[in-house]
Amino acid sequence: MLKEAVRRGIVVVADATPNKVMRQLFRAWLLRIERWPDPRAAMRELPEVDTELEYACDAVAIRYDQGVHAKHRLTGYHDFFVERIRPGERVLDLGCGKAELAADIVRRADARVTGVDLNVAYLAFARDWTVPLRLELGLPHLSDPTHEVEYDLDGFEAEMRAAGLRVASAEVSWGEIWAEVRR
Repeated sequence: MLKEAVRRGIVVVADATPNKVMRQLFRAWLLRIERWPDPRAAMRELPEVDTELEYACDAVAIRYDQGVHAKHRLTGYHDFFVERIRPGERVLDLGCGKAELAADIVRRADARVTGVDLNVAYLAFARDWTVPLRLELGLPHLSDPTHEVEYDLDGFEAEMRAAGLRVASAEVSWGEIWAEVRR
């Protein structure tokens, strides 16, 4: 309860402070961290800030593209899958988030899609180098708190083989594995 009251107070102050001043304060705080005598302590602090900044960027990117994260439009994310799916095929979208991709596959490829996600309101964005660094520093390191595993391509392919599936093609883009998997 006290935490929430403090948070609300910070928001009131931040809303009343010009952006230019807020940026200068933020930069000053970062410069202070850069000068910490213990670089390990500084590296434990900065990924936390990076995570908060990424969440804020994600939230604004969703608003920027009217409810769908801008990465879907900017990366050609949907095209990779739609181009590989034939009409009537059945597709499993694991970690579907808000199901933007699943809806586009249904609309553009005329396929049947089953989407699975533990939290449909949460957008899962993988991080690249920050994930192993967080692990090394003993910090929470999974890019999505609902994940139990952060896959690299070799680990993903091994798990698909263990399930009796074959990875026909795969790309790693923006920390995500985009794959076409067949029986």
